[in-house]
Amino acid sequence: MPSGPPLPLLPQFPLEQLVPLLKDKSQIGVWLREAHREIPLRIQWGNQRYRTLIGCDLGSLLRVCDWIAVRLGQEPVLLRAEELIRCRALQVVTGTPYLPSTERLVEILSGAQPVPGGFSVPTRHHPPEEVLAICLAHGIPVTESRIDYRV
Repeated sequence: MPSGPPLPLLPQFPLEQLVPLLKDKSQIGVWLREAHREIPLRIQWGNQRYRTLIGCDLGSLLRVCDWIAVRLGQEPVLLRAEELIRCRALQVVTGTPYLPSTERLVEILSGAQPVPGGFSVPTRHHPPEEVLAICLAHGIPVTESRIDYRV
């Protein structure tokens, strides 16, 4: 995967620019900032028909689409859903100074990496709910959490 986190396409992005990326793909999601609801869209280009789903909730698109159109830097790209899922991480903000040492953190949660104010754990190692339950069981106070992307 190229460097930099995947970002939603901007609202003013011309969807016809996606057509060259669609060749022989199926179940395509378009992660579009400020889409107020999911919108199914059929695109016909020559003899090809593409079923797409436009939405602002990447998690929802990942559940139903094989390919997702995202932005890397300023460039639109089409990435496999599995590739994006592998990049997902739960970023946990802890109440300072309660973060255990890095060694202890990795012992508790495999794949955990310290980040400013807390730590990040790839969701392929532990689902978010499991991470938060482990924090609770080990007395690690969590002030907030969010899904982030590691590259």
